[in-house]
Amino acid sequence: MDINELRNALEDNRRNSKLQLGYALFDMSEAGVIEVSKFVEENPFVLILDLRGNNIGATAALRLSKALKINKSIQGLILKGNVIGKDPAGVQALCSAMKVNMSIVHLDLTQCEINAEGAKYIAELLLENTTLLHLDMTNNPIGADGTAAILDATKKNKSLLVCDLKGCKSGEEIMHEITFNMRENKKKVLKSKAPVDLQAALDSADQAAIVHVEEQKVKKAIRLKAGDIWPATPRRWGGGRFNAMRGHALMLKLMMKEREETLPDEKALYRDLVIYMDTMFNGVVHHHECRGEAEHREWIATKGFEEREKRYIREVKETEVKLQKALAEKESLKRILNYNEMILKDNNEAVAEALCSNELFQQQAVVDQQGWKQQVAALAKDRVDLLGKLALNEQDSELLEEEVQDMRAHVAKFQGDMRSFIEP
Repeated sequence: MDINELRNALEDNRRNSKLQLGYALFDMSEAGVIEVSKFVEENPFVLILDLRGNNIGATAALRLSKALKINKSIQGLILKGNVIGKDPAGVQALCSAMKVNMSIVHLDLTQCEINAEGAKYIAELLLENTTLLHLDMTNNPIGADGTAAILDATKKNKSLLVCDLKGCKSGEEIMHEITFNMRENKKKVLKSKAPVDLQAALDSADQAAIVHVEEQKVKKAIRLKAGDIWPATPRRWGGGRFNAMRGHALMLKLMMKEREETLPDEKALYRDLVIYMDTMFNGVVHHHECRGEAEHREWIATKGFEEREKRYIREVKETEVKLQKALAEKESLKRILNYNEMILKDNNEAVAEALCSNELFQQQAVVDQQGWKQQVAALAKDRVDLLGKLALNEQDSELLEEEVQDMRAHVAKFQGDMRSFIEP
């Protein structure tokens, strides 16, 4: 359930006397409690507020306590299965609100992780609150110190009729003393009541019980048909089905016998029987509530099993298909990997060959360089020789030119001599 669905549900139940939101706010405990608190502050029709199993902590309890200070109509507050006591500040805020709230007569704090410190706040509440009649703190780690504080408070509180501390790690003697105090309070309440017409009360109780049983049968049949509840096995009580009608009738008959008796011992006997059977009936009712809650939890755990199984089968098939695709993709990737490995191997071989050729080329280049150096040296030597020969040739050429000049001069002289000899 998200926040919008919660708002719609609250609006649909605006005029209902019982607001049941058990386990509905677990995923949005703080935000959900804020919405519920706003709703409760403005709604005078809610008589019973059930917020069990919603992971309500100290912060959410603080917001809820503010609403309880404003609301004057709620008579029953069920907070069992939450974590209010993990931080004692949550219990302190709740008790602070209960001190000024004069309408709540039933408070259920079963399994709320309330410790000794939180129990001291509960004890302070009992010292000031005169409206609360039923307090259930079953299965809380209160310990001996916490129960001792509550015991001291129950000695002074004369209005509380039920204080259930089973499973709170308290001593047996303290539990007996608290039970005794509650019994004394019940006796005072019975004595303070004005005389009533027992026969009329018996008839009214029988009629109310019959109407209640029939309404519950119709509601249960409708919910069973719709698949909203888990069918429970009928409980047997003394050879017949136990119900509210038989319980009220038996109690009222015993009260009638008490009033009819004149002997003090007999009247005391019937009075003790009434108190004892009242305790037994409360235990039976508590047992039925626990059994109903257990069946409800079992129904929650098993509801939609076939749908979950079908979903699981569908998810398994989808997973198998995905697995087959993954295996096929794996084979394809393996082939691609092998091909890439072959290409890599060829590339590595080509690189190795290239490196070997490069090394040979470098060696050949060194050899060629040395040969070129030798050739250059030889060419330099030849050049020097040629330059020397050229210089000698130039000298010879100069000598030849001088000889040619001398020969020309000699020829000219010879020609002159010849002319002078020829000519007279």
